[in-house]
Amino acid sequence: MSTRFALMGILRGCNAGGDGEAASKEDCLRVQQHMAKLRVASVKKNSKLSAAELAKHQANFAVTSDAALEACAEERSERWVGCMLDLKSSQNAKDCE
Repeated sequence: MSTRFALMGILRGCNAGGDGEAASKEDCLRVQQHMAKLRVASVKKNSKLSAAELAKHQANFAVTSDAALEACAEERSERWVGCMLDLKSSQNAKDCE
């Protein structure tokens, strides 16, 4: 459950993530889904969960509220979205700040 809140925190953030056009809610959703996939990949690498259990984790990681997406769209830039979507590990998310 705390992982879901951590991912929501990544979406919301404190600053706009740099110059450029504002991110859209769809951009923020893509980032959130990408981060969920990265988290599942990390869980998969470090555990022996079944495919069904991994799918359940990914669904849990992917849950977000409309309010979180709205806040992300107001606070984040397209540059931030591009950076986040290029990440290969969720551990590097702070590199996009």
